[in-house]
Amino acid sequence: MLVTTRMPHRVFHKVYDADYVGAVGSDDAALQTSSVIESTAGGTVLVGSSRRQAGFDAALDLDAVREIARKATRVFPFLADAAVMRVYGGFRPFMPDHLPVIGADPRVAGLWHATGHEGAGVGLALGTAELLRDVMTGRPPHSTPSPSRPLAPRSASERRRDRARDAAGGDPVRPGAAEAVTIVVDGEPVTGVRGQSIAGVLLAADRTAWRTTAAGRRPRGIFCGIGVCFDCLVAVGGVRDIRACQRPATDGDLVTTQDETLPETTS
Repeated sequence: MLVTTRMPHRVFHKVYDADYVGAVGSDDAALQTSSVIESTAGGTVLVGSSRRQAGFDAALDLDAVREIARKATRVFPFLADAAVMRVYGGFRPFMPDHLPVIGADPRVAGLWHATGHEGAGVGLALGTAELLRDVMTGRPPHSTPSPSRPLAPRSASERRRDRARDAAGGDPVRPGAAEAVTIVVDGEPVTGVRGQSIAGVLLAADRTAWRTTAAGRRPRGIFCGIGVCFDCLVAVGGVRDIRACQRPATDGDLVTTQDETLPETTS
């Protein structure tokens, strides 16, 4: 995704080209791009998008950025003069048949899944939540959930871990006193659990916001939780602009919140 600076031009409706429809159902693992363009209430323009089966490789794909920009300027030529202030990427949870996984896990009691929506998660979130609520509470669902999918066989390392857990009489990865981490936030110690992000530690400690809006100085909380809204920026060890939702909390981290004013309406 590319984000421009504020512009005098506005795109009054989300515009996307037909390549997007083909990419949604494609099994091609290679890079695919399609134009998805819209203005935000703050006057910036969001430009996307790309798909590539990259596993968990989070490196920015400059080829994708160039192709997205090239296609967008064909749809809206005025974008050729736009200044891009931010570029970011993220993961799309993907299933080979392009259908989401919604429902109870067949192996772990009490574990429920709502994932695999690829790029349609924002549009399908409410329906997914209602469906999961119904199946969890025993209500007749408004639509039929996808069938439970058998999960991948356990790896050798997973089997060894399970044997070690059974021999120890418990689950060694269960959070306990030994799993605690303590970070220092604005001079105050905050305790969390190993494996949490800095944002997770803060949220669990009821620190739901650490930035404020430009007008009214109202608290501003994390918007996305996946590192694309940049509302969770903190300084860690003096290094600014760390996305707290993506940075694992490490015992002894010195965290300083960046209480910078933000526009009242952002995307």
